[in-house]
Amino acid sequence: MQNRSNGDEKHSGNGEGTTGGPARPNTIRVAVLDSHDLIREGLAALFAGTEDLECVGAWSDPQVALRQIENLQPDVLLVDVHLPEQAAFETLRLLPSISPQTRAIVTVDCREEQCVILNPHWNSASHQPLRVVSQAFSEPDDCLQIALKMGAHGVVRKQSSFRYLVQAIRSVHAGQHWMELPTATRLAQQYLITLRPGEAPAKSGVESLTLRERQVVTLIAQGRSNKEIAHELHLGYSTVKNYVSSILEKLALGDRTQIALYAIDQNVIEA
Repeated sequence: MQNRSNGDEKHSGNGEGTTGGPARPNTIRVAVLDSHDLIREGLAALFAGTEDLECVGAWSDPQVALRQIENLQPDVLLVDVHLPEQAAFETLRLLPSISPQTRAIVTVDCREEQCVILNPHWNSASHQPLRVVSQAFSEPDDCLQIALKMGAHGVVRKQSSFRYLVQAIRSVHAGQHWMELPTATRLAQQYLITLRPGEAPAKSGVESLTLRERQVVTLIAQGRSNKEIAHELHLGYSTVKNYVSSILEKLALGDRTQIALYAIDQNVIEA
């Protein structure tokens, strides 16, 4: 597929920009915002071979993408959740104002069972510490939940097949929301607990910690000070102190050193 420049963006030879060729009738117009050249170029090629899908643009730069999306008005936008500088969530926030008809699907890397925030006992040599994306919510979430709260209409794991992605695109374009069954089940369970808080089972140990407390434990085990944790998580210094106090109480520990040792022993973080 030949790429050509549009507006103030010049063709870079790396699969970015708007795509050439006349528009096909009765197609879903898809755009891709992803930091990886291979994914952008690969998806554009796959869409070209799918009868009812057309790739109208593919970018790695969110600012360039937003300018061109305003003109292109695609039906569906695929957004990589791990764009630099938390740009995926800013894109989701701005999208309704610049292209109201565009519905967004967020692509994420890890599987549900491999999320170290949702499953602190899961361990992988490739695990990297979680970067918290926003403090705009009363309860901390994984990146998938944040994306949904920011307006995404669907979420797809990058480990999924192209056929699965096409199903997601068609469903979201038809006005539905799309997510895998384990994610939908987890969100439903969390919602039901808010309706029936008295039925929530008692938890202990790591399971008693909130997602934010697990994040604080992870950073403590990395040797971060309260000031550094506050900066990393976009929290106030006193808020971090309150989290540390809560962690000590829930885990029946005496100090930060014990928190760090506990985190390593319980695989809250990678040892």
